[in-house]
Amino acid sequence: MTFRRTPKRERIQYREMFANIAITLAVFLFLTGSPSPVLAAPIVRGELGQVCRDTQLGVTFSCDKDWTILPTDNAFFVIISLEPEVSLIVSKTQSRIVSLEQLTRKMLEDMDRYAEGFQMERLRLAGRDAVLVKAYAKGLPEVRLQDYFFLNEGNLYSVFVLVKPADQWEAYKFILKKVVDSFNFSP
Repeated sequence: MTFRRTPKRERIQYREMFANIAITLAVFLFLTGSPSPVLAAPIVRGELGQVCRDTQLGVTFSCDKDWTILPTDNAFFVIISLEPEVSLIVSKTQSRIVSLEQLTRKMLEDMDRYAEGFQMERLRLAGRDAVLVKAYAKGLPEVRLQDYFFLNEGNLYSVFVLVKPADQWEAYKFILKKVVDSFNFSP
C-alpha cells in the first residue's frame, strides 16, 4: 500500500480537521482511559501480510491491512489497536546529530518523555546503528514505551512505540518487534 500525498492546499484544509480529531482522540483515551469507536482491530498474531510504504519518508515496513495509518508531513501514525492502545509514530527530522554517539542520556532526559530509570542501549535496526529506549511514560506509569532512533542520509528517524496499559506489553512485543525489524529505506 502506498500513501497518497494530498496537494498542499488540501493539506492545509485538512490539517486543522485532523488536528482536532487527534486531540479529541488523545484526550478521550488518555484522560478517561475508555476506548473510542474502533479504528483498528487488535492484532496479536504474527501474520503481517502486507508491506506499507511512505514515499515521502522513503520507508517501507510490514503491516496488517486492518491497521489505521495516518500520514502527515515528515511523519506517520500507525494505530494497531485501540483496546488496548497499541500504536507507533515514525518521524523524520533534519538533525545536527551526525553520529548516534551524540544522542546522549541527558538529551533523552531533556525530551521529558521518559520516567526515571529508563534503559538506553545501542543495537542494529534496518541495517543501521540505532539507539533503543525502553521506558514508562513520564507521569503515566500505565504507558509502556519503546523508542528507536537512527540516522539515514543526514536525517534522524524516530520510531515511537506505545502500549497502554503497560501490562499488555507481553502480548504485543513480538508483533511490534517484527514491524520495527522490517523497516527498510528506499532512495
